[in-house]
Amino acid sequence: MQVLILGGTRFVGRHIADALVQRGHGVTLFNRGTNASAHADLEQVHGDRAADLARLGGRSWDAVIDTSGYTPDVVETSARFFQRRAARYVFISSISVYDLDKTQHLDENAPLLALPDEADPSTYSDEHYGALKALCERVVCNVFAERATIVRPGLVAGPHDPTDRFTYWPVRFDEGGRVLVPPTRTPLQYVDARDLAEFAAIAIEREISGAFNCVTEPEACRFADLYAACTHEASAEDAQAIEVSEHFIAEHDIRPWADFPLWLPSEGPFSRMVKAQNARAVDAGLRTKPLAETVRETLAWARAAGKHRAALCAGLAPERETELLRELQNVTA
Repeated sequence: MQVLILGGTRFVGRHIADALVQRGHGVTLFNRGTNASAHADLEQVHGDRAADLARLGGRSWDAVIDTSGYTPDVVETSARFFQRRAARYVFISSISVYDLDKTQHLDENAPLLALPDEADPSTYSDEHYGALKALCERVVCNVFAERATIVRPGLVAGPHDPTDRFTYWPVRFDEGGRVLVPPTRTPLQYVDARDLAEFAAIAIEREISGAFNCVTEPEACRFADLYAACTHEASAEDAQAIEVSEHFIAEHDIRPWADFPLWLPSEGPFSRMVKAQNARAVDAGLRTKPLAETVRETLAWARAAGKHRAALCAGLAPERETELLRELQNVTA
């Protein structure tokens, strides 16, 4: 099959390109060419997807995979351009599309976020990320109907992650010493980028339509499992998880998801973000690697890339962690 990827140079797009090539498909990348590509051997066409799609000429593809759509106007431009040029449109969305205030059960039929009336749908913002992705999904489904595949990943983990959100934990444990960690019983949910990529390829090959939550099994992993996997892979022999309570976290302004990547409080609507249902995706072909494998291979990549905790984009800065460990010692003394 011939597949066009909108994006394809970083993280998710990179792994999708890898999966397609390994499965014997032809791959073309369309992007601005501003990021170095790991796929110099693949055909690449450079341009702004909002204005330069005509550079692709009159060609057609078996599928287009959109890894870089964030506002509905831009996504509509590409969807309409490919409506008669592609047999299928796969849109990489997010489980952030769900309205957590309106549901306790995050399956694919749960209510989606609505963009506030005062927000501009053509302007991206982190605040409205989920609502904008939901609008993008609607555009793709309106244009491609039964030829649309909507992939909703949770937090994406694995090698080449530019966010460092999962990477922080194996890198931090690898450094050793006392590691400040959130409660061990808290559920953990994510998706390995390689598993997400394989699912996108399967969706094309099997002509799978509809929306799918691409995440690990809900409640299958907890932070205790993450700490155990990270400790096992750490080169340092003295890595020790020092657990703090949710009360300590709130009292000391430790930011969920940022200072403690992957972690969300056990109470409130955001706790549902790590309990998304994945049965529909599993039935369609999603397979998930063991947590230990994702930890091991992420750490191997991080070591090869020379990543150090102080330079990561996520997680506690070393000085802040030292300060908090001192505070904890004073509290428990």
